[in-house]
Amino acid sequence: MKTVWKVTPVPLYDLAGLEGWLEEMACRGLFPNWVGGSFSSFSPAGKPGTRFRLEGAGEREQPEADRLELYRASGWEYVDSVFLKLYFLYYTADPAAPELHTDPVTQGYSLNALAREVKKQRRSYQVSRWLVLAILALGIVLPLVLRPRRAALLLLDYTGLMLFLLIGFFLGWRSSERTFRLLLDLHRRLENGIPLEPRAVRLTRWQRFQRLMAIPLVLLVAGALIAGRWMKQPLPLGDFSRPHVTLEELEREPLTDFMEIYGPHSRHEEDNAVIRGFSLLSPVYYTVTQSMYGLEEGTMPGALSPLGGPEYRYACHLEGSYYHLAVPALAKSIARARLADLEAVNLTWTYEERTYPGLDFVILGRNSQDDIWQSAALGLGGRVAVFHYGGQERLEEHLPLLAGVVHSFS
Repeated sequence: MKTVWKVTPVPLYDLAGLEGWLEEMACRGLFPNWVGGSFSSFSPAGKPGTRFRLEGAGEREQPEADRLELYRASGWEYVDSVFLKLYFLYYTADPAAPELHTDPVTQGYSLNALAREVKKQRRSYQVSRWLVLAILALGIVLPLVLRPRRAALLLLDYTGLMLFLLIGFFLGWRSSERTFRLLLDLHRRLENGIPLEPRAVRLTRWQRFQRLMAIPLVLLVAGALIAGRWMKQPLPLGDFSRPHVTLEELEREPLTDFMEIYGPHSRHEEDNAVIRGFSLLSPVYYTVTQSMYGLEEGTMPGALSPLGGPEYRYACHLEGSYYHLAVPALAKSIARARLADLEAVNLTWTYEERTYPGLDFVILGRNSQDDIWQSAALGLGGRVAVFHYGGQERLEEHLPLLAGVVHSFS
């Protein structure tokens, strides 16, 4: 016999809605074989006018034999247990058959064990969810306290995937609370002698939207996880084509990389690489890291040069972070936060704002301890470029080059 699968449109704790839905399926010629929390299976043996009633299973595996005989004598037949034996399901196609439960209080007694279990689950869910929120809040508050100048960068981390996960978290919390309340309110009504009345299932527009978006949202989150993991892998600079400032453009003397001088070395394989990122706040952002060396051997040790034999070489380093923000008003905040994030350890930095034609802002950073490390941030609209440089050049003398890349990338 053909089996028809349907999405279960109501929570299993909604007895009235579940009974009404099964009766609606019977009017369409479908009879339940199995009822589950997400999906239910039917056979094409339903008859219009069939009534279904649910009874709390308590801790029983099967209904008592004498109860089955009593119900059968009244015109009701046992179908099966429903989803992990929460209920026993009965049906009748006889319009003259009396209601399965004529005493609401007695029916309420059948739900006592389930109501206790639901209260226990509800407390457990609440504790676990508040714990998750506390951990999440701590993860946000601690960086704000310990690194307040870098706080704006959290906007890049707590958008995108994290935003979807938070939305799903709160929607799930709301849905589970609503589901728990359905059964507890029903149990309370039955105890007060108010009978259960089956009702037709009518999903609200919001419920239809949630169900429609459930699968795409899961696919989106899964895709974001896979894409995020893939994008975090360093990409060789030679395979990257987006606009960025190169050390060869910045430096006056010819340069080469470590591999050309000393040969392959795992420690320096990622000297010139790109890390890409994505968030709703900045659909496009990436960080380009470069380390280059002079062609000629020197007789004096350089501050950034690695030991390469009997002599040292001049070395320079440039890390550039490029953002295209969806909210241009946050550009300067993100720039300042990134400058703070790039500050070399144990150096005291000072910053000076400059005006430059065609840009919204230019911020130059210096430190008082040495003249090797410098920084600069430039912004135009939602486009921001932040540089951390170690070498002999002066970034303020290369503002046309830095400004040009801000105008060119998108």
